[in-house]
Amino acid sequence: MFYPISLLLWLLFSNSPPNTAAETAAFSPPISSISSNLSGLEDMPMDSSIYREIQEKLEGSLKTSAPEKLYLHLDRSILKPGETIWFNAYLLNASDLLPSIQSQMLQVDLLNPQGATIQSKKYLALNGVAAGELDFPATLAGGLYKIRAYSNWMLNYNTVFERDITLQNVVLPKINLKLEFERKGIGAGETAIARFDAQSLDNQPIAAQKITFSAAVGGNTFHTGEAQTDVNGRAYIRFQMPEKLESADGLLNVQLQCRAGSWHIFSGNFLHGFQKTGI
Repeated sequence: MFYPISLLLWLLFSNSPPNTAAETAAFSPPISSISSNLSGLEDMPMDSSIYREIQEKLEGSLKTSAPEKLYLHLDRSILKPGETIWFNAYLLNASDLLPSIQSQMLQVDLLNPQGATIQSKKYLALNGVAAGELDFPATLAGGLYKIRAYSNWMLNYNTVFERDITLQNVVLPKINLKLEFERKGIGAGETAIARFDAQSLDNQPIAAQKITFSAAVGGNTFHTGEAQTDVNGRAYIRFQMPEKLESADGLLNVQLQCRAGSWHIFSGNFLHGFQKTGI
């Protein structure tokens, strides 16, 4: 089979070079003839063994070097000490969202509110799917924990899956906490304002105390920040809502550390009257 470039050269140089003007005129083919021959090359099927080999190598290279995406579907994001969280993991190619062929091992870590890894497990992901669980011992303190999952291949691209988990430890309160939003329904792109009040059991304000907070929609944290209570034990929390909302599950977690060193966490829901935005 002729390759297109070989056929073109054969069309142009198949006759011997001309020696006279008459031969030159006879040798020179009409432009229309050359154009018709070249137009036929466009329809020539590219099914040569070399083309197929190049195509197969290119496709193989793309598959073996493409980044991965990992998603963990959790059965819940709020639980108590002593309970277990269950999940399904889906490891896909970022390019075509088909099951990844790069990795078959996943690592899932559990991080405490201070960011230290307190539990780590490995799972086999056959055909890009794995299932597992993480136990939250009864001795764990309440707070905002984090699940982090990744494959070794994902570390090449510095991408991991993360999800915040609220661990609510039900104990007799040592302080009174109150969280109220100025508006119950908060839309996409709007500014949310919440008022946080902290008082002791004898109604004395807990003043000049640092608080940290995080806002999440659908379990995905989109804003974190810090504030401090004033002389009345009050702090205002402000954050900007995402431009696109895909869930009505809005949660604001507030953590306050008392002088004794103990942490207190308070959660409040928002996005009442939610309307889905985006595609």
